[in-house]
Amino acid sequence: MTDDCTIEIEGHKFPSRLFLLTLEGFDIVLGMDWLAANEAQTAESNMKRGYEAYLEYVIDDRMKTKELKDVPMV
Repeated sequence: MTDDCTIEIEGHKFPSRLFLLTLEGFDIVLGMDWLAANEAQTAESNMKRGYEAYLEYVIDDRMKTKELKDVPMV
């Protein structure tokens, strides 16, 4: 676990705690605790309002596997 990390999304900075997971193809996974703490709108909440939602999962198999040291820390 890594405390005191910051995730930046579209110029907004969010404090976070990161756990090292070995999920192939993902750089980071934001859990429901993080989404709730930062009042993120989920696809489910938007669908309840009548908006369409799409999920896309793309794998670039040309990329090497990343390690925690490969992810920039700010």
